[in-house]
Amino acid sequence: MGSWPTVVHGRGRGFLPGAKSLRYFMLQSQAIALYRRVCRCTAPRSLADRALALDIRRQARSEFEANRNVVDEFHMRTLLADGHARLKQLKQCFHLVE
Repeated sequence: MGSWPTVVHGRGRGFLPGAKSLRYFMLQSQAIALYRRVCRCTAPRSLADRALALDIRRQARSEFEANRNVVDEFHMRTLLADGHARLKQLKQCFHLVE
């Protein structure tokens, strides 16, 4: 009877080389949740100026799209922290509620 082959995991990666970690997918879902929060806060009904609301949404979308292919987890965490801070600032400036 043979034994199961020993698999050595490296740095939180899966079995396949280049496979993304669970942490990566968790950060990705947090980014999607942040984008949805931005969309809810900048809904035209939330801001008196419809053009301003649409401009903020357009800018947020372009920034999310520009960083879509980021795979470095540290960079993703940094972008998320920056996004949360900017959303908080947006809420304070315009007295928005989710």
